[in-house]
Amino acid sequence: MSQKHENNNKGRDSRFELLRLLLMYMVIILHYNNSKMGGAFDYATGYSLYLLKGFEVISICAVNCFVLITGYFSCKATKVTFKKPVMLILMVIGYQLAGLIGQFITGAVPFSLYTLIWGLIPANWFVTMFIVLYLISPYLNIIVEKLERNEFKKFLLLIGTAFFIYPTVMEAFFSIKTGNSAFMGLGTVTAQSSSGGYTIVNFVCMYMIGAYIRKFSISCSTIKGTGIFAVASLLDFLFSMKSNNYTAYSNILVVIQAVSLFLIFASINIGSVKIINSLAKSSFSIYLIHTTGFMITVFWGKFSIPEHSAGKVPEVLCNLLLSVSAMYIACLIIDYIRRGIFCLIKNFLHKE
Repeated sequence: MSQKHENNNKGRDSRFELLRLLLMYMVIILHYNNSKMGGAFDYATGYSLYLLKGFEVISICAVNCFVLITGYFSCKATKVTFKKPVMLILMVIGYQLAGLIGQFITGAVPFSLYTLIWGLIPANWFVTMFIVLYLISPYLNIIVEKLERNEFKKFLLLIGTAFFIYPTVMEAFFSIKTGNSAFMGLGTVTAQSSSGGYTIVNFVCMYMIGAYIRKFSISCSTIKGTGIFAVASLLDFLFSMKSNNYTAYSNILVVIQAVSLFLIFASINIGSVKIINSLAKSSFSIYLIHTTGFMITVFWGKFSIPEHSAGKVPEVLCNLLLSVSAMYIACLIIDYIRRGIFCLIKNFLHKE
């Protein structure tokens, strides 16, 4: 999705570039806890588990905030190009292939032609949803352009109630009472539930919130935004004691976190910082790289996450920060190498 930030006289405004970098770090924290990736949640107990839940609660808004940023910067676009989705899919395939080769070389995965072919399928839920959002964004922008402020408010209230507030309350109720948040016939996205917000509906809603903020120049002070984020995070942490739905992207508290975090960064002014802008170009690649099998199984395997997650709070905290930071830096270096190689190839072709 195009994210051409507003420029000042000195260059690109770096506050949202810095936010994107932060969001990728938060995503890696989520995956550190994830049972199918880092797996920390499967082994932590007592206060150590509370610590990890605290980091989970603070970080869970990252995906929503990223999509909100997309709506903020893309709401004035009138056309799309198929080149961008194709390039994104090729990036997914390329990094998956590189990761798979790494697993073959290290012996983490036995080589087979079937595994190789299967591994080339660009199966990434976020990328899939992101591409769909990109392709339909010009039509969403027609709605953005037509709606006056009061109409837009009513529209956001309607979709917010149907897809955030109602699912949060309904799914939490059934989760607490029955242990299962899904209930046939009561869902507003699927027949049973909101699917945790892993849907194009959630992406469209966050996109429209970002567009509303941009169109009507919505703002708040840094202190107010921080206060709202802190309160929403605290409430979601308390919510986590009762229901697993605290991590749903359709959770209204998570949505509030995403909006307030965006407004916090929108309220600051750091001008154009060259190093931040350069690093931010790798944000999406960091996401793609760190989810490859090689980085999850081989690279993170060196950090003994299961063993350390079962330890006491200081040990868990140190391992979390070390593992997440190392993953972040490693992915950043890998993408810088990739960018350097591509730049050399591009320069060579231009000379030809």
